[in-house]
Amino acid sequence: MLRKQKNTILFILSLILIIGSLTAIYASGEKDENIELKVETRLEHARKDIMTSFNLDKTLMATEKSSNYKEIQFDEIGDLGPEIATEFDALNQGPIGSTIPLFLIKEDHLELVVLYKEADGTNVMQSSRKINGEWQRENLEVKGEPILDIDTIEIE
Repeated sequence: MLRKQKNTILFILSLILIIGSLTAIYASGEKDENIELKVETRLEHARKDIMTSFNLDKTLMATEKSSNYKEIQFDEIGDLGPEIATEFDALNQGPIGSTIPLFLIKEDHLELVVLYKEADGTNVMQSSRKINGEWQRENLEVKGEPILDIDTIEIE
């Protein structure tokens, strides 16, 4: 009789432990998904503010300055050749605390642009233009909206 009660109690405790573990795993997965959505929301908000600050739109066709530009990913830079990769590398690609930089290149490969938002909300556009065989760099900064605090972003 005592052995049967012991086995029953052990079974119930095991069942509770399993249910608790499954609940924790599910909650953790849901939390991870919310973090990803919050990060995406944060980056999209920063991107819109940067584009507005420099009169660019998402399609990069809003103004003369942005026409004929193509957005590229960081891992595509090396495919553009060593000269362009070296020049992109010379442009500051965002200090610690800044957003992930956006990389733009003009279709003729004679102008490169790096856009990012610094931790204090400053929007930065660094460009390098090849004129008479020499790269000329320019840095523009505009005070923008602060980077969203990830804890204040609500996901429905």
